[in-house]
Amino acid sequence: MRLTLGDVAGGSQALSEIDFVRFCRRRGLPLPARQVVRRDLTGRRRYLDVEWRLRDGRTFAVEIDGVGHLDSSRWYDDLLRTAELLAGGSSEPMRLPALAVRVEPDRVERILRALLLIPRQLVRLS
Repeated sequence: MRLTLGDVAGGSQALSEIDFVRFCRRRGLPLPARQVVRRDLTGRRRYLDVEWRLRDGRTFAVEIDGVGHLDSSRWYDDLLRTAELLAGGSSEPMRLPALAVRVEPDRVERILRALLLIPRQLVRLS
């Protein structure tokens, strides 16, 4: 319960986001900032689920999509929202299915390590 409250206090707004942050902890990945504010083309505040600042100063963001993002109207809005962020000068967030953290954790870890430029650890503490 304390861990969950800590995750919520840290910015997680959905169980999928809490699962993602816990995944990062278990896999020895750096913890991302959560619910990061970006401005879109019109100056509207938009929130991205998680974001890291890379060593070279660039940022890398991930949107964690639960099953609700498969709804056609939500998918449509997600695409336009990303386009508005890009037009506003932000980098495009990577979209990651929430389920992948549970069913293909090794694959997700490989992807994140490659994008975050972190070598794969030989020993992992679980």
